[in-house]
Amino acid sequence: MAVLISVAAAVITARASSNDMHAFTSFDLDCEPTSFLAQARELVPPSPAMVSGGEFEGSEFWEQHEDLLNHAWDEYGRRHASLFKAGPEFESMYINQSLVEAVSLARKTGNETLVGALLRERLPGVFAFQPFTRVFLQHMVEELDFRAMSGIPTRRPNGMNRYGTILSDGSFSSMLHALVADYIRPLAQTIFPEYTSRAGNDMSNSFAFTIRYKHGEDLHLSAHRDASVATLNLCLGRKSFDGSQLSFKPFQSMYGLPQEVEHEKDRQMRFTPGLAVIHRGQHQHEALPLSSGERINLVVWLFGEHGDVRVAPYPESEQLTPADRWRATGRHGRSIVEWNAA
Repeated sequence: MAVLISVAAAVITARASSNDMHAFTSFDLDCEPTSFLAQARELVPPSPAMVSGGEFEGSEFWEQHEDLLNHAWDEYGRRHASLFKAGPEFESMYINQSLVEAVSLARKTGNETLVGALLRERLPGVFAFQPFTRVFLQHMVEELDFRAMSGIPTRRPNGMNRYGTILSDGSFSSMLHALVADYIRPLAQTIFPEYTSRAGNDMSNSFAFTIRYKHGEDLHLSAHRDASVATLNLCLGRKSFDGSQLSFKPFQSMYGLPQEVEHEKDRQMRFTPGLAVIHRGQHQHEALPLSSGERINLVVWLFGEHGDVRVAPYPESEQLTPADRWRATGRHGRSIVEWNAA
């Protein structure tokens, strides 16, 4: 019986084609640097239309112009430079100190008591907490607004959401990599230990993006499962919106995991700015219609190599120990822990 699915593969292929599909570019690398931004602003991107299966929508355009767009973003700059470099100042400014202290204890001793105290199981299999400061929420929204004014085309975040932006590639990648390595991945492994083992890499990769719900754009999202083993979904804001609750179907599994009775009603959770949830990617859910205002969320998917998504649990004897989960790895680049030690 298969224990892996590859629902993430299409997403990863659609956004990471630069490794092996990048055959040509549409601009002159020898031209003056000030021209990259101007060239990008002249592009006419394909309009996002598909509300399902849109991973490859307009893929030829994005593959053709990827290098130009990356150069344009470098030229355009940033509003909050502090967002883009993981380190002690980032941790002090942007991460709630209760989480910093809880993670520090877990990392030093393997004791996850303080970590567990921060997590609330708001719905069966859906855990909520407040990982970031108000300053982080404010700076992220302001940075997204700054990017929206750039005139640089941005690609849809995934196959269902049409509005938002991919963050895993380009300028945000270093910061997000450190957050995933030091906080998001071990938190997900603590909540769902059955999906990772000492030998496996079932949450080794990540894909981060924002989604936006507002009138005139996407108002809701149909029931779906994510292309992930585990998902973190953080509400950035804005200050006020109504509706747009996250609704979860009863969780079902063929592998003996705790599950709910099929006829039980869907359960809803209301987002507020700063609230983050972690859930299994295969836990079916939907975003209910937005009534007013605007909701912006940051989403991080965790999955295995080659886009694999593990759906079967490991035997308890093969699962990671708390020490395994919180050990500062340094295997995938410099993490916040390594910045602090430097």
